[in-house]
Amino acid sequence: MLGLIGISNAAPIEVSENRQFDPFVKFIDVENLRLFSLQEVSNDFLIKVAKTYLLMLEDNSNIDLEMRSKFLDVSKNHFVFQRIGLEGPDYYERKFKADFGSLPQSRAPNNGPYRDNATDYIWEYNQGSESQLNEVVEHLLHTITNVVFAIQFKDWNWEEPSSMIRLATKEAIDKGIFNISDYQEILNRGDTEGFNRAISTEFAYWLIAAEWGYGDFFELPNSEFRLNNQNQIAKTLPIGHKMYKCYVEKILSPPKLKDLISIFPSIEKASYTVKSNKFDKYDCSNFIIEVNELENNYHNLVDDQQNSGFSNCDWNFKEIWEDYLDLNIREFNSNGYLFIVNGSDGRCEYGMGQEENEAFIDCNKWKDENSIDGECKLYSKGREVI
Repeated sequence: MLGLIGISNAAPIEVSENRQFDPFVKFIDVENLRLFSLQEVSNDFLIKVAKTYLLMLEDNSNIDLEMRSKFLDVSKNHFVFQRIGLEGPDYYERKFKADFGSLPQSRAPNNGPYRDNATDYIWEYNQGSESQLNEVVEHLLHTITNVVFAIQFKDWNWEEPSSMIRLATKEAIDKGIFNISDYQEILNRGDTEGFNRAISTEFAYWLIAAEWGYGDFFELPNSEFRLNNQNQIAKTLPIGHKMYKCYVEKILSPPKLKDLISIFPSIEKASYTVKSNKFDKYDCSNFIIEVNELENNYHNLVDDQQNSGFSNCDWNFKEIWEDYLDLNIREFNSNGYLFIVNGSDGRCEYGMGQEENEAFIDCNKWKDENSIDGECKLYSKGREVI
């Protein structure tokens, strides 16, 4: 079904059971997405997750049927799946007396084609939990953007530094809209890939929640994301807004609040109203051109530095510059410093830091350790070559 009128008119949702995919012994296939659940999850909750996903795929005037069709094909052909468990990792650690990461519940099913194309869990909380609806919507969106979109569109490929999702995330970080301090521990473990995946996935969720008009319902602004609605996004984060209008809005439909509450009753939040959900006309005709320009600007910046005066140094300047640009986004909030010393004998060293003096000291440390003659000089502040 490419256009769904509403969950009340959809065919009855049935839970299947099959030990082939142990420990995910129950599942529902809903619009080409496999919802896998562990034994402890109630069938009622599994069906509620399926109904929520159906709401995201209802029809409206802005849906691009070709893009929606390809989205469903990607989900099916790449065996995308969503894992669902009870309470959280602690429940299974207590039950099996082992670290969750060592348990089969933390991985893909033991058998079958469902292997890599999943992201995190949806947890079934105690009945009446205020955060249950948020838990379901957030992690369904994680699977949609981080897995399906990332396969379907190169602009959503979070592994590529010049992709639109990485540029949009950086835009939000640079403007102080998106606070990534909670993800620093991932970097501290040396997991750069996991860090980029986490921040782009979380940014996409907050972006969509605000664009859908659910800022108040999901308590925006908060310590992680400062914007609340579509108008604020359009004004402050133009790259993110374009990604929403030219991709998300063409495939997903903002669920009606009353329908979500009917699935997950919440008396305390029933009085909230949605602020936007406007399907205003938006010109996406030049979007690909603009995307290519942004990507070319990034690559040109790298290429320009390859031809700098440090081409005779005893290391590859392009690699140093790329590392600095990446570190500048991940750790320095795009306000880092790069110092370089160019020795007369062709040996060179460099130093990086979030503060100017920190980078200067780092450069001098390596200069002195390698007995390089010359002076450490400021090369770049942020992305600007000094």
